[in-house]
Amino acid sequence: MQMMFIAYCRDRVYSMRVIYEPKGKAREYSPLALNLYNGCSNGCKYCYVPAYCRRDRKEFKNNTAVRKDVLKKLERDCQELEGGSQQILMCFTSDPYQKAEEINKITRQAIEILNRYGLNFQILTKSGSRAEKDFSLYKKGDTYAVTLTFDNERDSRKYEPNADIPEQRIKSLNNLFPSPAARITTLLLISAAALVPIIDNTLLQTL
Repeated sequence: MQMMFIAYCRDRVYSMRVIYEPKGKAREYSPLALNLYNGCSNGCKYCYVPAYCRRDRKEFKNNTAVRKDVLKKLERDCQELEGGSQQILMCFTSDPYQKAEEINKITRQAIEILNRYGLNFQILTKSGSRAEKDFSLYKKGDTYAVTLTFDNERDSRKYEPNADIPEQRIKSLNNLFPSPAARITTLLLISAAALVPIIDNTLLQTL
């Protein structure tokens, strides 16, 4: 049986296959969202997703996979939403640029599909060094965001062993930072998820 989600866009209601409307506090990030992977190899020790999905934390980290037929389902959803004004976030339950993306390139393909239908997207990642290869696909109205949970490499490696270190994430923001005419939004999201120390001036000087 095909799982369907309901998305509310302006006056219309759509039956979605993989794009969905976030609920609760997640709604603050984006009106619509898309999860491309099952599992995440970043291995963040504070991540809530394994418990939320009722999966073993080690298995969630070591057995990541592209969601079945996700691009085919995305194409159908985009046909419904074509030309819409609401941004679509990738991803809430995994990092769209985790290590598996080096092989799968599923995020790049998803961006290309969204672009084909004139839909704006927001990337949320801790792996900016891998995200940079797709910067050429960004268009007016898109957003690139990185999450910063620590102000030093030592803690980052300890609690987020397979994600980029903080300096790499900030560097990716600088590398995309557009001219005013491009109208691409870049965001640095400082998270309290891991009870991190206050970001110091040394790190922020790289911005």
